[in-house]
Formats: sequence, C-alpha cells, structure tokens
Amino acid sequence: MSLNELNKEYFRPWGSYICLDQGLGYQVKRLNVIPGGILSLQRHFRRAEHWTVVSGTARITLDEKEFDLQSMNLYLFR
Repeated sequence: MSLNELNKEYFRPWGSYICLDQGLGYQVKRLNVIPGGILSLQRHFRRAEHWTVVSGTARITLDEKEFDLQSMNLYLFR
C-alpha cells in the first residue's frame, strides 16, 4: 500500500474503513460500521485479528456462535 492510500477512507455498504498503518506481516484499519451494518463472514487460517470496540456494541459470529462485544475492550481472534 502506498503512502497515498494510508488514511484514505474507503466506503462499503456496511460503513467505511481507513488504513492507519501497514508493514511486513500486519495491517491496522479503523472500521466505522453503521448501525445495523453487516460485514461478510470470513475465515483466516494464517492470521490473527485484534479488535477494539471504541463505542457501542458489536455483534459477531465466531464458530457459528454469536457474541456481543462491548466498547473499550480488546478481543483477540486466531
């Protein structure tokens, strides 16, 4: 990703995201999900995800189970 693409906002049907940083083996994004917005289900075999809900509550599906993630907590998924 070029320097021009860092901090550029990309819009999706569920909201938007900004790539804050990227390096060898990692990428940091800030996702802004509109209320009721739904992201597609994905499975990653070779990467971990670290999520922080900044405000509100996020409902996620993990291994076919639904969980509500509360704001200001760190969640690690592998």
